[in-house]
Amino acid sequence: MTLLYPFFELSSVATAYGGNYLTNPAALAYGSRELGLFYTDSLVGGAFSFAGFGLGYLQGPSSKSLLLSSGFPLKDLSLGSTYDVLNRTFLLGALYRPLRFLSFGLVFDGEGMAIKGTSVGLAVRPIDRLVIYAQTHHTKLSLSDGDDGSLFGDLLSLGAYVYPLPYVGFKGEYALLDGARTGRLSLGLELNLSKLKVAGAYAQGMGKGFGLLLSDRPFTPSVRRGRYEIKVKSYPEDGRVGFLGKGKTFYSFLKQVKEAVESPNVKVIALDMREFALSLPQAEELRNLLKRAKERGKEVLFYSDGYSTKSYYLASVGKVFMAPEGMMYFPGMKAELTFFKRAFDSLGIDVQEFRMGKYKSAIEPFVRDTMSEANREQLNRLIEVVWGIWLKDVAEARGMDADSLNALVKENLGLFSARKAVKLGLADSLMYEDQWKALLREKGGKVRLVKVQRREWKSDRGKIAVVVAEGGIVSGESSYNPLPVVGGKTLGDRTLVRILSDLRKDESVKAVVLRVNSPGGSALASDNIAREVKLLAEDKVLIVSMGNVAASGGYYISAYADTILVDNTTITGSIGVIGAKFVLRDFYRNKLHLNRDIVKTYPFSDAWSLWREMDSSEVAFFKRHMEETYDRFVSVVSEGRKLPKDSVKAIGGGRVWAGYDAVRIGLADTVGGLLDAIELASRMAGLKEYDVVLYPKPKSTWQKVREMMGGKSSIKLSPEDYLREDVNILYRMEYDVEIR
Repeated sequence: MTLLYPFFELSSVATAYGGNYLTNPAALAYGSRELGLFYTDSLVGGAFSFAGFGLGYLQGPSSKSLLLSSGFPLKDLSLGSTYDVLNRTFLLGALYRPLRFLSFGLVFDGEGMAIKGTSVGLAVRPIDRLVIYAQTHHTKLSLSDGDDGSLFGDLLSLGAYVYPLPYVGFKGEYALLDGARTGRLSLGLELNLSKLKVAGAYAQGMGKGFGLLLSDRPFTPSVRRGRYEIKVKSYPEDGRVGFLGKGKTFYSFLKQVKEAVESPNVKVIALDMREFALSLPQAEELRNLLKRAKERGKEVLFYSDGYSTKSYYLASVGKVFMAPEGMMYFPGMKAELTFFKRAFDSLGIDVQEFRMGKYKSAIEPFVRDTMSEANREQLNRLIEVVWGIWLKDVAEARGMDADSLNALVKENLGLFSARKAVKLGLADSLMYEDQWKALLREKGGKVRLVKVQRREWKSDRGKIAVVVAEGGIVSGESSYNPLPVVGGKTLGDRTLVRILSDLRKDESVKAVVLRVNSPGGSALASDNIAREVKLLAEDKVLIVSMGNVAASGGYYISAYADTILVDNTTITGSIGVIGAKFVLRDFYRNKLHLNRDIVKTYPFSDAWSLWREMDSSEVAFFKRHMEETYDRFVSVVSEGRKLPKDSVKAIGGGRVWAGYDAVRIGLADTVGGLLDAIELASRMAGLKEYDVVLYPKPKSTWQKVREMMGGKSSIKLSPEDYLREDVNILYRMEYDVEIR
């Protein structure tokens, strides 16, 4: 039986899509959540689709149908089925879409175990808004008792539909009937209004029909113009947050803001900063994105109870509003270390230190009472650069020079009341929350950015994989324990190597952006990851985007990338090696009243025992081993960055650098954020259109529970990192620069 459906996508078994699945249930593999209702001179009905399943109801003059349907994808092929509960009939459908512009459809309809009819369709889409289709339909009917039946019905239909504008489409079809003895002309019209599709159709001999299709995603872009509101909170790079939760990733947040920046409907971007918890490099990336908004003529507004160094660095790019009794506090920056040597001495704990590079200072808190001159030198330079960038950018945004701003900070000890901030030009206006909301209402209605659906048969856009490498580097699988002090994020070499290897073999992935936010860790695990990074860079475009910190092992795993991007305020470098041996003999004997006796194979069998120091020969041997490890680090950087070894050693030695300096000395290629890295990757891979896929994929609740129960901790270096009786060599940076 041939039915008149008003929606264009129901014209052929080859053009069905999503909620328009009644002619071919395989269309449900396209996963839209849609509700369609229609009325014709001979039929009334509706269909609902959700997550690959469909529920439909049809009623004609003398029949009713209750339809249960499902569909699922198999790469370019999708399969589906429909069962009519009331009439015990069925449809079996298939769609094969090997190319963006080509679709084949096949449907069998039957009853019981018998196939009663077959439909075969072909559709081509030479351009996005034009579809041309052809279909044959055969129905097997019994003509008389004892007759096997014959082919009968619509033998061929030819048609096309076109959308000259996104909002309106036209359709025409001609069908040859009954062995080409008669013909039938059909015409159709569709109107798209945001998430609603309105359709009308007329067919000779069948009358007219009307339909409404409501989708969860819009068919056309919104025409509403006004303001876009954003709450700036904490956005972890990989989304791991809380005990069992998953937060929005920093990339997802940036993408959301970028859409607002580029949308012609958004005239004002308003940011609520009261829950601000970004790192300074993240604030820098968001700040640069909002500068683009201002260049496009958009207003950028900020509101908070008060502002810190980091939050004000971001807010200074726009108009600054704050609560009347709020404060601004810019005390500068500091790197503060706690030293344990005197406590260790009193407890009877000794430490044997091994390090390659005079700036590699991770062990200093355990063997000194104060910073070494080398450590003080590198930290002074780090703070000088980062604070200089803060002064320069903030002063420029607020229409003053950096020296004047610096003088204001020193004169007021970095503390400004809200009223004084307005008087000095640091803030634009004071208001309470209700006044802020009233101001926003004056800026126009609230704009919601929802991506317009493309109704693609197959996407031929290449993929760019964004792989987040966050946490201390360890052997094994990545894990996350949200408990304070003892918890943290780890970056497991097995996890990351597996992801990178899979991406290397995936032909649909044309480029990879490795987002590194790691202070380093295990030398062994770092080398395992670096090898896979090198293999990937040999096959595909590989860009590294460094976040808050990519130092020591975090830099090691980045060195083989085609291009390295850093934020000005990223902490990177730290090309060096550390190791330590803790000796607890006096602590055990004098404090815990323990004793030890031992039987051993060789004199050196207990070299790493906590009960004794290494002797001079063991120390000399281990130092040679450390030298080999350091030389390996230097070689990796030299090969990856195409720098002479002597140059790497000159800028290495365990020294940390701000991203600004890293570009200057050749450790990085250019200043830029995560979005810049993705854009660069697309250009280098020759992609005009692309999809971004984020890795690692979210874990199940059970996987998260297992991580908390058995995962390794990733905290700043402490005795726990060294209280072990085996060789433990680290590529690791040991401190954070505190920015309030």
